[in-house]
Amino acid sequence: NDQTGGRTNPVGNPVYPSIQGQNNRSNVYLLDGVNNNEAISGSQTITPIPDDIQEVRLVTHTDSAQFGEGLGGTINVLTKAGTNKFHGAAWEFWRSSDFLDATTDPSGVLQNLHQNQFGGDAGGPVLLPHYNGKNRTFFYGSYEGFRQSIGSVTDQLVPTAAELTGDFSALRTQLYNPYSPTRAAFAVNSISAQLDQNMVKLARALFPSPTGSYENGVNNYRNTTPQTQNSDQYDVRGDEYLGKKDLVWAHYLHQTDPVSVYGGIPGLTSVTGYVGRNFGVQWIHTFGSSSVLTMAFGQNIGQREPTTVYSGDVQSIVTGAGFASSYACGYNFGLRSGCMLPQVGIGSYMSGGENNQSPNVNSDVWEYKADYQRTFRRHTLYVGANIDTNNQGEATSTYSSITFSPFQTSNGSTGGDPLASFLLGLPSVATRLDNRNTERGGYVDGFYGQDQWKIRDNITINVGLRYDISFIPIVSNVKLGAYNDL
Repeated sequence: NDQTGGRTNPVGNPVYPSIQGQNNRSNVYLLDGVNNNEAISGSQTITPIPDDIQEVRLVTHTDSAQFGEGLGGTINVLTKAGTNKFHGAAWEFWRSSDFLDATTDPSGVLQNLHQNQFGGDAGGPVLLPHYNGKNRTFFYGSYEGFRQSIGSVTDQLVPTAAELTGDFSALRTQLYNPYSPTRAAFAVNSISAQLDQNMVKLARALFPSPTGSYENGVNNYRNTTPQTQNSDQYDVRGDEYLGKKDLVWAHYLHQTDPVSVYGGIPGLTSVTGYVGRNFGVQWIHTFGSSSVLTMAFGQNIGQREPTTVYSGDVQSIVTGAGFASSYACGYNFGLRSGCMLPQVGIGSYMSGGENNQSPNVNSDVWEYKADYQRTFRRHTLYVGANIDTNNQGEATSTYSSITFSPFQTSNGSTGGDPLASFLLGLPSVATRLDNRNTERGGYVDGFYGQDQWKIRDNITINVGLRYDISFIPIVSNVKLGAYNDL
């Protein structure tokens, strides 16, 4: 069950097929006939709970003008509706490495797995005091939750107690004094006299002490923070027969799917969140035995919420490290009103920091469509049109980063160490980004007409025309202004 629209860790491995020789981003995804396309990846915005699916229709060749907007296939997932009888189900799938799994792993590290996938569904007629909805009003709803914790081992290199005092005598690489006119070598690799105490404070605040020797001494710290995924999804649908000639139905699907992993520094957590929503409503009116009018409205929104957040006192750490407030604080689109922990990069040593990419709306689609069908004699005529917005919505990126390289403590060609450069307060590059794009004005509209002529019982000819037109969206950037998203 892919509960994420392909945008973050799915439950299972989704596959997006190539149809009619086109790439797999050329398909059109519909949910009960309304738009379910994600504007960026070309996948679906939300996937129904498997028990909700009544039927999947796949149009793999374009012999009908009714289907357009893509050169590949059209994949229409139809959801279940309630009936005159009550039906329901419940399920629970549970796995745990505490049972039946091997007690040792060939890698030498046993990665614990705890997983629950559970839920239920129910449907039937709407029965209320003084109202009997049999043959008229029906409901169907479901819920599914997914809880997973996977053991994870991350081996890293952290500063030793001696290195934090400036003693790099254990380092096999020669360090050179960047403050010397000739870049003279540091005697016994001791940089104690030139230490930047603000950087020492930052290192002591962020980096833990070594916990051992790993991977033949390459790393000296091991973190075992598990990866967790907590997904919740609910789908609801209602059908109302207003009479013999009119049916109105509506559905709403909603899912949240945060995936949390170790952020690179103890106390730092990276969350790849995803929120998907799809709303659809349709009115079907039968004029008689030979003609039908269908009108529909749909909305689908898919939003990623990637963040990396530090659990400690960011304000104190930023102040102690001597970072300027114009560099680490006062963001327009930050995680909080105060400061954010800069992303500190020290080569192969432990690195990390905060960032905010939420909200990051991957799909903001509103659809309005109408289809009319009329049959007379051996001809069936189809006409229709759709207006679909097609925009990303918003994209946020806010962080500060500072990188340290060996060059600052080298002689210009050899030697040097990024941690030594860090403790001397000599970055190679620093960056601050505080940006949010908004995208509006994109449309994919189409209209069509078709005659399905049944010449004989075994011969049918389709003659039709469809015209789709795309309007390029306009992106507004806080720094660059407005421009076309080509």
